[in-house]
Amino acid sequence: MNYGFDDYEAALLRALGSLKAEKGGYLKTLKGYAGELDEDAALANFIAGFPGVLVEVSEAAYEPVTMPFYYEEATVNLLVGARSFRSQDEARGGSTGAFTILKDLRRLLLGKTLGLEIRPLELVRQVKMTGLSPRAAKIAIYLAEYRLKNDYISEEA
Repeated sequence: MNYGFDDYEAALLRALGSLKAEKGGYLKTLKGYAGELDEDAALANFIAGFPGVLVEVSEAAYEPVTMPFYYEEATVNLLVGARSFRSQDEARGGSTGAFTILKDLRRLLLGKTLGLEIRPLELVRQVKMTGLSPRAAKIAIYLAEYRLKNDYISEEA
């Protein structure tokens, strides 16, 4: 199927919707992301909306398979933000800490097709993005990177 990045983002947001606070979950923020955290005000707004997840489909590579079809491999980045805790025990036991969010993302996404005609999602890596500077001492932001594969991108729209 000829899905676009917007289709993938919408499917990811639907899949994670149960984590949204107004749907009985714990996330205060769940929305698409387009690089706006480069601005200080946007970063402050994201931190104010913790715990939160920002969803981004950042890139895709294409390879011709059997014309008119192409194979697409897209990178999905999920930025996970939560307040940091004072001790490792509190961080691991907290109901809305970054570790809990990462675990729930795996449960909701790993091996799923999001209701689309794609291969099941694969987890590539999880990386801590903050916590080294005094300014970031009270927050934790992680990147969870997933791989999305679509075997049927077509030249014909």
